[in-house]
Amino acid sequence: MRYKIIILAVVLFIVAGCIGRVPLYAPRRHDTKQHKVAKSTSDCLGCHDINERVDHNKEDDCFRCHKLCQEC
Repeated sequence: MRYKIIILAVVLFIVAGCIGRVPLYAPRRHDTKQHKVAKSTSDCLGCHDINERVDHNKEDDCFRCHKLCQEC
């Protein structure tokens, strides 16, 4: 019985980690002034044209995947 609880806890921990995870190969935002002050997706769309991207929509949240990179 104890092993089932431990296995369930580990599985839930892994699932929770995968849901909140930033995609591994998503490009990071460079540490520039424009990227630091961007607070909404519309700020991103002012400079970046996503019409040619088939995997992005205008309704997507840019900040979910594209995190600010301090070392870039």
